[in-house]
Amino acid sequence: MARTSSRFPASPPSGPDPVAGGDRRTRPGRGAAAGHGRRPHTADLILEATGRTRNECIEQAVLGLVESFADVRDVAATSTSSVVLPRMDDVETLISVLEEAIYIVDTRGLVPAAARLSDDAAGLHVVFDVVPLQRVSSVGPAPKGVARHAIFLGRRGRVWSCRVVIDV
Repeated sequence: MARTSSRFPASPPSGPDPVAGGDRRTRPGRGAAAGHGRRPHTADLILEATGRTRNECIEQAVLGLVESFADVRDVAATSTSSVVLPRMDDVETLISVLEEAIYIVDTRGLVPAAARLSDDAAGLHVVFDVVPLQRVSSVGPAPKGVARHAIFLGRRGRVWSCRVVIDV
């Protein structure tokens, strides 16, 4: 869950989220500022993520997206899939990275187990550490796309956070 109000503790634990029946996870080595969570939503999924930087927030959003339909916690990546995205505003960057993750699953049968983002003059370099779809356990319906409404990505205090609706 994005920790953007006093409803959320300073360092939320991993596991069940008492708010709206969602789930919250933090990644080892990322610190309390990085994490992602999901909330149920009629015919959709609300995905929220946080990070110390914009890129880390988007990386967490990818993990939240993937963990909504596949259990990748104990599966080692077998290869990588990379893309360079042109420079665009923050919200379009979030949408593009999430759509690329969905595209990889749909067209190549690969599931991102992690994402790494880095910027340079050429644009945003996105590297997905991937595993074959048949090596992961299904935990929900695969996402179909990213809704273009009710999207937020920005800095709130010292933490970046995002909120996006995923079509399932």
